[in-house]
Amino acid sequence: MDAVVNVLLSHVAETFGRQAAVLLPAGDRLQVHALSPDVSLAENEIAVADWVYKHGQPAGRGSDTLPAAANRYLP
Repeated sequence: MDAVVNVLLSHVAETFGRQAAVLLPAGDRLQVHALSPDVSLAENEIAVADWVYKHGQPAGRGSDTLPAAANRYLP
């Protein structure tokens, strides 16, 4: 799993020129599994990601849902 996640982070950086985070389910919440260099997620940002996971809709920066978040989150 770690190798797949690291390839994913690399491809996001190469394709979109962006840093990324991978969060995976752990019980009833998401948990940070991997981060690009220079990325950190505060607890409120993880809560936005958790909302996205549970609702299957994008949210965060640049969206109509939870736009005050620092980042954009995709399911």
